Amino acid sequence: MQQNSKKRETPVKYNLTEKDIKKICSIYHISELEIKKLNDFGLLNTELLKHEVIRQDYKNIKLAVKDRPEFSEESVLLALKREHHIQSTAEVRNIVNDSTNKNMIFCKHCGTRISLKLAKTTGGYCNDCMSEQIKL
Repeated sequence: MQQNSKKRETPVKYNLTEKDIKKICSIYHISELEIKKLNDFGLLNTELLKHEVIRQDYKNIKLAVKDRPEFSEESVLLALKREHHIQSTAEVRNIVNDSTNKNMIFCKHCGTRISLKLAKTTGGYCNDCMSEQIKL
């Protein structure tokens, strides 16, 4: 496949804090040293990892306050917004409710996230990479 001359959208790059790294180690059962090395080399999908940390924090908070009605859903989202320096509670809500990460698939050529249906149809390529194969 040829390299596409137009610039591809790159995933959001989050800066992972020490606290985030410790949580990632706990979630994925990987040593802190390995995560730090991968992070230093820029090999981590920080967007995916940060979202996973936020979802785990949400689950932990909800579990801790399940019998305390004074903590509303909105207050939990605000706490996450503040902790993770996110612009809006709507963005936090989208991250928390995003179930698409369970079957994350990436294009074999460019690494763009694609749906399972598209991956099955195209053999693992995004539409942009598939369009590059069309000769006009």
